[in-house]
Amino acid sequence: MTKQKLQTESKIPVDNGTTVLFRETIKFGSLDATWESWIWEGVQAFSVIFKVDDINKYSDKKLLEMTKHIVKDSKPNISRNGQGFVFVNYGFSITK
Repeated sequence: MTKQKLQTESKIPVDNGTTVLFRETIKFGSLDATWESWIWEGVQAFSVIFKVDDINKYSDKKLLEMTKHIVKDSKPNISRNGQGFVFVNYGFSITK
C-alpha cells in the first residue's frame, strides 16, 4: 500500500459511535477505493468508499453497477458526506 493510499484512508471520516472493523484499499478498474466493515448502534455493514473527485462524473446507478460484484444481492444505499467521499453502503445486519 502506498503512502498516498494510507493518507487517503486516514482522511475518511468515521461517525461518532462507529467502530471500523477493517479497511482495505481496492481497485475498480483504474479507480482507487476503500472497502470497509463497520458497526454502529448494533448494526454491522460494509462500505465501498470513493473519493468524490474520482467519481464525480458517475451517477448513483453507475456506482451501483460498478460495485455489484461486491454488493451482490444486498440492498445498498449511497451517501455523499460533503467531506470529499462517496459511500456505497450494503450488507446490513443486526448484531445485538
